[in-house]
Amino acid sequence: MMRLKPLILILIAAFAAYAGYWYYLAYHAEDRVREMANDLARSGLEFDYQELDISGFPYRLVLDFKNVGIAYSDGPLRLDWSGPSLQAIFQPWRPGHAVLFASDSLISLSYRTDKTSAVTIEPRLLSASLRPDNGSGERYSLILEDSRIQAISGSAGEIFARRAEIHFRSRRLHSVGATVSGLVEPVLADISFSVSGFAPGDGRSQGQGQEDTAPMNEISVELQPRGRFFPRLTAYSLAAWRDAGSTIDIGKISARWGDTSVEGDGSVTLDSELQPLGAISLRTSDPESLLQNMEEAGWIKSADRQEAAETIRLFRDLAAPGAPVALAISLQGGAVTMGPIILAELGPLVPR
Repeated sequence: MMRLKPLILILIAAFAAYAGYWYYLAYHAEDRVREMANDLARSGLEFDYQELDISGFPYRLVLDFKNVGIAYSDGPLRLDWSGPSLQAIFQPWRPGHAVLFASDSLISLSYRTDKTSAVTIEPRLLSASLRPDNGSGERYSLILEDSRIQAISGSAGEIFARRAEIHFRSRRLHSVGATVSGLVEPVLADISFSVSGFAPGDGRSQGQGQEDTAPMNEISVELQPRGRFFPRLTAYSLAAWRDAGSTIDIGKISARWGDTSVEGDGSVTLDSELQPLGAISLRTSDPESLLQNMEEAGWIKSADRQEAAETIRLFRDLAAPGAPVALAISLQGGAVTMGPIILAELGPLVPR
C-alpha cells in the first residue's frame, strides 16, 4: 500500500492539472471566439450568435451556440447561413481541430453579375471538420445530409439531395506542383465535391409517377487549382491570377444519370473578358441515353439533340468497337458548347 501511495498522488496531481487546463480553456473560450470572429471579419466572413453554453468535461470542450448567423461576401458572391443552434466540439489536447454540427439550418447562396443566380439549401443535418493547420496545410470538410434545394426562379422546381460533400486540402507551395522547367504553376489545393441521392420534391415522391426524367443519381468533381495565390472575386485580382498562368485542373468528373455513366477531365482558366476558357472531355458508352436525359431535363432542345446525335455517330465510327465515346465540351466566348449545341451562356465572373 505504501508503494501505491506515490502513484496515487501522481495520478491525482495529473488529473488536477488536466482539470485546471480544461477549465482554463473553457473560461477563455468565448474570448477566443470573439478574437477569431474579428480575424474572420477582415476576410469578409461575419459570425454572430446570441448565447453560448460550454460543457463537455472531462473528455471534450463543447461550445453550444444559439441563434447563429454566418455571412460571407466576396465581390458578387454572397453566402448566408442561419440556424437555431451550432455545436462546436474540440478535444482539449487538440484545440486546433473543430468538429461542427447543426440541424435544420438555412443556407442562401447568390452570385450577382448581369444575370443573378441564387439558391437556397435546407439541410436536415450539417457537419463540418475544420483543421486550420495540421503541419502540411489546412483541411476543411463539409457534409450536408437530406437537403432540400430550391433555385430562386419562378420556373425552378425543388430538388432533394441525400448527401453532399465538399473537401478542401491546401498544399504547401514548396512541396508540391512546380515542374523543373517552371512552366507549370504549383498545385495550391485539392478540392472535391460530390452530391448523391437526387430526387424531385422532398425525396419522398419517387416511384409515384410524378416525374418522367431519370434522376441524376450521383455526380462528383475533383479540382486542383494551380497558381501562386487564391484570387478574390474582383476584376484586378482575377486578371492577376490569369496573367500569372494560373489554371484549375479538373482531375476527374464522374456521374451516374439513370442507367448512363459518364467520366471526364479537363482544365479551365479565364479569357481577356474574365469569362471561363477551357475544355472538358466526357466519356460515356451510351451517349444517346445521355442526350435523351439532357433533353428531358430541358438542357437541350429536340433539334439540338438530333444534330448532336449525327456528330456522335461520326465519333462512334472512329472509336474501337465497344469503346466509350468521347464528347468534347468547350468553354469559350461566353458559352458552354458540346459540338454544335450551346448548353449554357456564361458572362464574365465579375462585372467589368
